[in-house]
Amino acid sequence: MKKITALFLILLLPVVFTLTYGCQKKEEPVATEEAVPVEQTPAEPEAPAAPEAPAAPEAPAAP
Repeated sequence: MKKITALFLILLLPVVFTLTYGCQKKEEPVATEEAVPVEQTPAEPEAPAAPEAPAAPEAPAAP
């Protein structure tokens, strides 16, 4: 019984320490585009698209 308990603790303790103390690492924030405020000018509205001219009808084939 002592061997089973010792084996259980030997296998379980590294997992417990990894889960508890491994999560406490503080990572330095990486600079991203979202972190830096960028002044954005209001976008100019696009001009309405010009209506397309109707396609010219094809000439009938010569007999």
